[in-house]
Amino acid sequence: MKIEERSLQLERHNNRLITIPMLLPLALCAVLTLAGLPTAIQAQNDNTQSIGFVVGSTHGIGISYARQNNQSGIGWQIAGMPLWTPEKRRLFGAVASFKTLNEGKHGRVFLSFGISAHYSNDIYEERSGNDDGKYVKIEDENHSFFLGPGVGLERRYDENFTVSLEIPAAIHITDDGISILPIPNFAFSYRW
Repeated sequence: MKIEERSLQLERHNNRLITIPMLLPLALCAVLTLAGLPTAIQAQNDNTQSIGFVVGSTHGIGISYARQNNQSGIGWQIAGMPLWTPEKRRLFGAVASFKTLNEGKHGRVFLSFGISAHYSNDIYEERSGNDDGKYVKIEDENHSFFLGPGVGLERRYDENFTVSLEIPAAIHITDDGISILPIPNFAFSYRW
């Protein structure tokens, strides 16, 4: 392994150690906030549930389950999906809460706050720096988090099917630093 490669690995590891203490208080606040939502929503009789597929920054990637109280307009959603092969490993997970601002006959407008995490681990072989013709197994591991508020529109089709689009102000936290990206969330779901 070259000195530059080892230096980059140590730098990534150091960035992770710096980022983790910043994320712990944010994650704790989100968990405590979301922990109270399901019990308050389940106490009401007028609930709507949905299952579907979501892809986006703050709502994650994968299969989603959501529950909303129709009286208060408050709801929550979880989503996730693993993609696992011997060479490539990806894990996606997300939680979000939302509040309906206005609901009409064919759709609604809502605000949300979501947190999503992405883990990737790639294993591949690379030719060693020596002239011996040997290959070295390289493991590249990355973590990525998105969190932030957003505003969205949901359209209802044929009574139970919904399509939604949301634009968040997503804070993106990676091994390399922090940025703000307005990457949209898209969802297709069946509601009952």
